[in-house]
Amino acid sequence: MAILLQKGESLTLKSDKQTELAQIRVHLCWAERVSEGMDFDLDASAFLLDENDRVRFDQDLVFYHQLRSLCRAVEHLGDNRVGGGDGETIRVDLHKLPIEIQKVVFTVTIHEGDERGQHFGLVDSASISLIDDADNGEIVRFNLSTQSRGVTAVVFAELYRDVAAWGFRAMGEGSDGGLTALCHRYGLETR
Repeated sequence: MAILLQKGESLTLKSDKQTELAQIRVHLCWAERVSEGMDFDLDASAFLLDENDRVRFDQDLVFYHQLRSLCRAVEHLGDNRVGGGDGETIRVDLHKLPIEIQKVVFTVTIHEGDERGQHFGLVDSASISLIDDADNGEIVRFNLSTQSRGVTAVVFAELYRDVAAWGFRAMGEGSDGGLTALCHRYGLETR
């Protein structure tokens, strides 16, 4: 049974056998819903960050247009444009992450949310789950609060290096500006 985390809560990643996890999946899902005649298109992304909370180069952003990190440790399994069903999944091999990577931040944005007048306050049943890739068991679930009016981008959660193992923290930090604003926050130039 998965642990339901609240904003700001964290845990050390261990398998059911209390060993360090090697491979995980972060899964985003949301219910289909229509606003102004258009479906919601939520996009999961992962930023691989150094000790200064910055990406080292462009390939440290994994999203629907760049499906793998340069180190091959993080992989986006494909875009879902309408919600429901399979959602979006990002796979992480913790053992392949370079030592310079101190965090992997998972974000969710609403594609063209500002232009469409869409925000997370209108999205039903959005959640992110952390899954042990070895046994397909859900470890953690974090539900997005519906009190996110005007927010088109959310830093949902982060993996972070702890002394003995990786940790997982539920963040729930919302902002406007979509993916472009998040790129600037983590040191990426956009065109």
